[in-house]
Amino acid sequence: MGFIVNQAVDITERKNLEEKLKASNERNGILLRAIPEAIKSGAGRHSTDELEFLVKSLTENPIVDRQSIETLIRLEVQVRENSAKMQQVEKMLFWEDSSLMSRVKALEVYQQNDDENWEQLAESRNKINDLSKIVGILTSIRGGLKSWFIMFIIFQMLGIFVIDVGVRYLNNKAIPVCLEPGFNLSSKS
Repeated sequence: MGFIVNQAVDITERKNLEEKLKASNERNGILLRAIPEAIKSGAGRHSTDELEFLVKSLTENPIVDRQSIETLIRLEVQVRENSAKMQQVEKMLFWEDSSLMSRVKALEVYQQNDDENWEQLAESRNKINDLSKIVGILTSIRGGLKSWFIMFIIFQMLGIFVIDVGVRYLNNKAIPVCLEPGFNLSSKS
């Protein structure tokens, strides 16, 4: 006696899963192709190139399994974290008031001021050395010549003082007359 065994397998569920997988792959492909434009508008300039390269390489080699999607998500998180870190480092190096660059510039200014101060100090030291040489010469003069020289200096200083007081007292009125062309001191007396 022969039995005919008729076996029927329902493949509708498998068909539905295949269609969902195709739709998911298409949606993921569309999302991956749209990411570079979204990145350019929203992310920092350092990570944009890296993420764009990552997305381009992933679109050329499409993702098929769930593990690859999870890997992509982890990579994207790492790229975003690195981008944020790069922006923080850039901010610390260049843009903040207490940044490394502003400190280096301040040090350059201080160094320049210190160099100028050292030059002024050297000039002052040279002037003091010159004055001490003059004082040494004056103090080495013996006897009466030294006294006459000191008297000469005192009379010069007194003369300058008297002239200054006279100019202030006369209120600068007599001096222009003396400076006129053809002025003769002997004829005005």
